[in-house]
Amino acid sequence: PPEMVNAASMRGVPLLVGALLALAAGVGLAFSIAMSVRARRREHAILRTLGFTGRQLRRSVLVQALVIAAVALLVGVPAGTAGGCTAWRVFATDLGIDTSPEISLAVIGAILTGGLLLAMLAAALPARSAARAVPAAALRAT
Repeated sequence: PPEMVNAASMRGVPLLVGALLALAAGVGLAFSIAMSVRARRREHAILRTLGFTGRQLRRSVLVQALVIAAVALLVGVPAGTAGGCTAWRVFATDLGIDTSPEISLAVIGAILTGGLLLAMLAAALPARSAARAVPAAALRAT
């Protein structure tokens, strides 16, 4: 039927939408981490004064990003899988084809791994700027 031909021509659209959503999530996470680092300048300066090294400060920002991403993935992956299965059943029922969705554990694992790697990448620049800040200037400014 013509619906099948149209559906087959749209195979790449979900991948494109997923890639755009991942890009938007990465930019949003990078922005939120950068704002968090900026808002916590005084705390970072105090930590540096108490003996934190630049590496430890970078690591704390990285852990913050990983925790945010892990919580988002723990909520988003099951919700997205359930929503995708429901949407597929509705779509497949309208076409009159098999409604059982295929769920690949390899794809879910790749999404989880990619999400955590994206969080690490998004935290790289804010972590670097936090580690390079001069504690005396941050303490004097507030």
